[in-house]
Amino acid sequence: MATKLKSADIVIVGLGWTGGILAKELADTGLSIVVLERGAPRDTNPDFMYPIIHDELRYAQRHQLMQDVSRETVTFRNNANETALPMRQLGSFLPGEGVGGAGVHWNGVTWRWLPWDHEPLKLTLGSYGRSVIPPDMQLQDWGVSWRSCVITTMHWPSTTRAASWPIARTTSISIRPIAIVTADRCCA
Repeated sequence: MATKLKSADIVIVGLGWTGGILAKELADTGLSIVVLERGAPRDTNPDFMYPIIHDELRYAQRHQLMQDVSRETVTFRNNANETALPMRQLGSFLPGEGVGGAGVHWNGVTWRWLPWDHEPLKLTLGSYGRSVIPPDMQLQDWGVSWRSCVITTMHWPSTTRAASWPIARTTSISIRPIAIVTADRCCA
């Protein structure tokens, strides 16, 4: 028997980029909103924390954020005369599962590394001391700091001499590093 839920003025199916923006915009109307999403809930911690977030095997090869086509799938056919067959292996079509939609599950995304990702040993020792690191844990720094990898000034050729190359003059602008903001602070 179906479970009857409380009614809502607006129902949004899928809380990806579009559904999330739509829900935020509609929240100011005072109408009651329900968002339906397939899959487990996710949160910044622990789902998007290091080292889990950089696990290519887990996400790119084993498709952990994708729909499990062995238990639930879509069917397809090339024309109306063919029998629709279930998709049992993921290819270039990667239907996601869980909160975040394509903003989370699409494997082409490149996560911005944080300062701790470059110097986990140094920063852990500095903040917490050696006692928090298990004796059998292989933890080491990359050898380069986050600051040494961040572009703070960008140069491009001056438009007044665009016809000659290489161009001796450049114009500079200052680029501030992107502020590190976690989802609990920006979406509360």
